[in-house]
Amino acid sequence: MAIHAGISAADAVLAFAANLRSREADHAAVLGLLETHVEGFDAPARRHLAGLLRSKNSVEYDDRVVTPTEAKQLVDHARRFLAWAEKTIGA
Repeated sequence: MAIHAGISAADAVLAFAANLRSREADHAAVLGLLETHVEGFDAPARRHLAGLLRSKNSVEYDDRVVTPTEAKQLVDHARRFLAWAEKTIGA
């Protein structure tokens, strides 16, 4: 759920800041859209969203259980990215 929260927050920021949404099958394409269209999409925000996106397929589709350490890292990335998103849209 942390990964999907990051994806949804990225979509919300794009909609708010640029009246756009990513239509790509590869969720990582949103990184380029944010860089191009959202002033203030900085290195920390990129790192946190990229950290979430990197794990998406393995967490969602691999036949294994996410470790507590992985879960904590994902939640941390999501919290930090969502804090950036809220600040960006003035929430």
